[in-house]
Amino acid sequence: MGNKSSHRSWRYWFTFVALTTSLGASGAELTSPFPSCVKGTVIPNSHTLDEDGLVLRGMAPRSEADVLSLNEVGVERILIFKNQTKTEVDQEIAQLLSQGWRPNQIKQIPFLWKDHPDFTSACQQTLAAMAWIEKARLAGHKVFFHCTVGEDRTGYLAGLLKFWWDQGTLEELFEKQLCWNGYEAGNPQKPLNQVVLKIRRSLTPLWVKVAFLLSTAKSLEAKSLCAADPSDDPTFKRDWLPLTTQLKCSVSPRYPLRTSPARACALK
Repeated sequence: MGNKSSHRSWRYWFTFVALTTSLGASGAELTSPFPSCVKGTVIPNSHTLDEDGLVLRGMAPRSEADVLSLNEVGVERILIFKNQTKTEVDQEIAQLLSQGWRPNQIKQIPFLWKDHPDFTSACQQTLAAMAWIEKARLAGHKVFFHCTVGEDRTGYLAGLLKFWWDQGTLEELFEKQLCWNGYEAGNPQKPLNQVVLKIRRSLTPLWVKVAFLLSTAKSLEAKSLCAADPSDDPTFKRDWLPLTTQLKCSVSPRYPLRTSPARACALK
């Protein structure tokens, strides 16, 4: 029974890769099945986060056309919210620089999608990303942030930004900013054991913990906010800890509409 289950999981994994892989300059790359919801941008799973249209999220730009489309919608800053696994981050930065971007317009924070070594470093990386985006936004610069596919780490950061801006409850933000845009099982192409369960055990609890700290924070000052894991805080244990296992995604309502961008993006 165990062997059959293991074989089935790996079969789903290879199916996932086959369904979501495109071949580019850097080799095989996973692609989000969700369409762009930002007019003028060809990058999959792109969305506008704020009312002023200055903060955009999406999948990693992987071609000259992707970068040109960001230029066309006025993006002036890019945050790469992921660790480098091969040479993909170096290639993206080189491509941006070759198309006229300056080093101070580009920021990389090597955030992991699972197995964070400790709470403090992961929390500090998260707040550093939020602070960088906020600085760009307050200066009137349009910023685009992404991980690899624009679903898990990108959704994690998008939900926290919206929470910081006081634009929804934690449960609502988890559903609409994370699940609806492909977080864990929101994208049903992701294998359960190899991806979804690992996100639920690692990234989601971290998301709840950082949101708890932000709920009473006056600023995005990472050193003090992230000094200690809030797991032992009485309020966290009583009111927030249950959310770390209760928050789970079902298939995104945008997924069945993925070939109809106008209908998928109309869902609010």
